[in-house]
Amino acid sequence: MPRYLREEVERCTFYVVSLLLASCFLYTFTSDPKPRFKYAVWGLGWSLFLYRALQPVLRDLLAFLPSQNDEPSNPDTSNGAGGDELV
Repeated sequence: MPRYLREEVERCTFYVVSLLLASCFLYTFTSDPKPRFKYAVWGLGWSLFLYRALQPVLRDLLAFLPSQNDEPSNPDTSNGAGGDELV
């Protein structure tokens, strides 16, 4: 998987976790609308903390995905001919 795609996956994961935790604190733990903003900010803070704490685990999991650079090179191209041509 290309590096830019891995970074996009990490960033999207952070946004999804942030939104889920913020909405959880926003709507579950309060019934009064006044402190909802406080809990939403608190949920975003916790999601940022969890994201930073779990970022090495996320990178290790993404390392198992195949990369474009992991494709085997064709050893028959050293003589200048194409790999599938008969010499």
